[in-house]
Amino acid sequence: MFYSFADAKRIVQAHAGHGVAEGGRSIIDQVRPYSGVEESDFHELMLALISVHDALGAERIDRELALACWDFSRRMGWIVKTLQANKVVTPQKAETLTTWGNCVESFCIGSLYPWGLGACLMNFIEYVGSDLCEQPVTYRDLLPLFDELLVEANFELEPLLHTAIAAIQKDRPATQP
Repeated sequence: MFYSFADAKRIVQAHAGHGVAEGGRSIIDQVRPYSGVEESDFHELMLALISVHDALGAERIDRELALACWDFSRRMGWIVKTLQANKVVTPQKAETLTTWGNCVESFCIGSLYPWGLGACLMNFIEYVGSDLCEQPVTYRDLLPLFDELLVEANFELEPLLHTAIAAIQKDRPATQP
């Protein structure tokens, strides 16, 4: 969809700390030691995950890809706790990083079941429409996908999609749904 399988796998692995990211800085590298994180890196990771959604739900999955997804979520959990304990990040930044880990984890678990793309993206869509997302415009290239998801959205997903789409289109932080 956004990346080939090979490129998407490389991106997921790099952001999980299993390889080298383009530019040499993955999300895991940016939080260990903490040097700030970029919304654009999380965007890249989510585009890569969307690209491998079907492959994660296949009868035979790529174990290295599944491991990278799991490791990202697991590492983000303990890294955020360490950053909080050492007072390196604000409570809001800690919540953002925790949410990133949760978005990846819920996406990957949902893909393995396999759930539909909308269900797998529910936490991510909620994040994009929330105050935690500092730059919703970063996700502008997802608007066509979000519009497609609206067609088949259930009562839980539809309001989240509307809030996320509005946040992206306003080019400023959104409010909680």
